[in-house]
Amino acid sequence: MKIKPCPFCGSDKVRVIGNDYFMRVACDACNVAGPLIMLYDIKPTRIIMTKKEGKEKAIEKWNKRVADEILELISKRTKGEASAKRIWRVGR
Repeated sequence: MKIKPCPFCGSDKVRVIGNDYFMRVACDACNVAGPLIMLYDIKPTRIIMTKKEGKEKAIEKWNKRVADEILELISKRTKGEASAKRIWRVGR
C-alpha cells in the first residue's frame, strides 16, 4: 500500500516507524505523526496484530482524509461518485 504525502506540509518524506509494540506513519519534513497502532494489548498481554498488519493499518489511517469521507457520504446519498464530485465542487 502506497503512503500518501503529508496532509500538513505536502512532503513525500513520510515513512512507517515503530517497534515490537506499535506502528505509525511520520513525516520527516514537518515531524507530524499519525495515530499509534498498537500491536500488543497491555492487560492481558497478548498480540493484537502482526507487524505487517500494523504497518498496513498505520498506512490506512494516515491515508484517510476528511475530504474522502465527505465524498463517500455524498456519493451514498446521491447514488454516484460523479454527482458527489459535482456537489463537492459546488459546495466549496
